[in-house]
Amino acid sequence: MILEKVINRIVIQSEYKDFVDKYIDNILTEFKGKIHSIYMCGSIPKGTAKPFKSDADFTIVCVNPKDIDYERLSNIKDRLLEEYPVVTKIDTIICSIDDVLSKPNEWGFWVKIICVCIYGHDVGEQVPPIIISPEFILDLNTETKEEVNRIHSLLSNASDITMKTRYIKGYSKQ
Repeated sequence: MILEKVINRIVIQSEYKDFVDKYIDNILTEFKGKIHSIYMCGSIPKGTAKPFKSDADFTIVCVNPKDIDYERLSNIKDRLLEEYPVVTKIDTIICSIDDVLSKPNEWGFWVKIICVCIYGHDVGEQVPPIIISPEFILDLNTETKEEVNRIHSLLSNASDITMKTRYIKGYSKQ
């Protein structure tokens, strides 16, 4: 069975339109020239978000994820949450173009099937069709130990409790 995109059409409700536009503008301004594309998943792009109950889920695709400083990103999210209380929280995942294209059953799946492109060229269009198979299931779970070690390092080096809490909440979902 070939997997199909979860969100076929973007339907951002009026309560969230300015917020999404401002998120994109802030990210592009702060990380000028480093962003390839921005994606969303969840209730906001589906048009089913509930004001003061729904969160915002973004994915940033760039050439080098190390170019995106998490503290600067966190500051953007803090400002937007203050300005738009209609959103309960903002989650942002960062990956590289190479990750999307070289790991079709992992990052390729995420960008091609789960997310919808809201800025830039949709690199998910370059990912081949994703077929449910034992290989696909194994590929989705191969980097668990590596990811846990990476998060452990981020937690160890986090500058304050707010950053630690963000890392824990953000990555516990994954």
